[in-house]
Amino acid sequence: MSRVSDTPKSPPAPQATSSVRRLAPEDVARGDYLAVLHEVYEIMPFGCFDEAPLRTERAPLRLAFIPREPRALLKVISVCVPFVVVRNPAGEHSTLDLRLCAVGRVDREHAGRVWKVFRRKSRKSTAK
Repeated sequence: MSRVSDTPKSPPAPQATSSVRRLAPEDVARGDYLAVLHEVYEIMPFGCFDEAPLRTERAPLRLAFIPREPRALLKVISVCVPFVVVRNPAGEHSTLDLRLCAVGRVDREHAGRVWKVFRRKSRKSTAK
């Protein structure tokens, strides 16, 4: 016969929450794990090249967009501000222009877990 305890079980201890910290371009370092927080697009305002412009300024408009497709975390391989060479979990390299995106440093513990998950997914998709 098993005994049923009258005392309620304590809830599991909450895991520590970490947050992404936005970085200035000069703070990005080799070995950091980055997340792209937003991307910047520059467009010329409507009518700025007309003979009688609707706007007096002729500078491009800077629009910041949150990426619509979630990206995997990126690991910094090399830095030459404003350019950063990064690698994704699938092993593909690319270059980020820090003038056109804002990045944040991700906690190494969290990044390590996410990196492993994405690496496994990329290996499974290439094996098919």
